[in-house]
Amino acid sequence: MLKLFLDDAGTHEGSPVVGVGGLIGTEKQWEAFDGEWNDALAKPFPGANPLKKWSSGDCFRGDGEFDGYGQPEKDMATKRFRDIITKSGVYSAS
Repeated sequence: MLKLFLDDAGTHEGSPVVGVGGLIGTEKQWEAFDGEWNDALAKPFPGANPLKKWSSGDCFRGDGEFDGYGQPEKDMATKRFRDIITKSGVYSAS
C-alpha cells in the first residue's frame, strides 16, 4: 500500500499561481518518517521550543513559531527536516 501527502502553496487571494507538491511512499517508509518527524517537531534543534507543525515558508521568513529564529537556527531546523525526508526513502510527488 502506498500513502501520499500533498500540500499547496499560493492559494491565498492575489496569488498569480498555485503549486502542489507532496511525498509518496510505502507504509513502512511512512512509519519511519512519522516517528522522526514527530521527534523533530518536539525538538527542532537543541534548546528550541517544540513546533506544532513544520512550515518551510514560515521558517524562511522567521514568521509564526519561527519568530526569533536567527539564520543559524533556521538553517539547523531546515536541515533536520530535509534530512528526515531524504533518509525516509519517500519520493517527491509534484
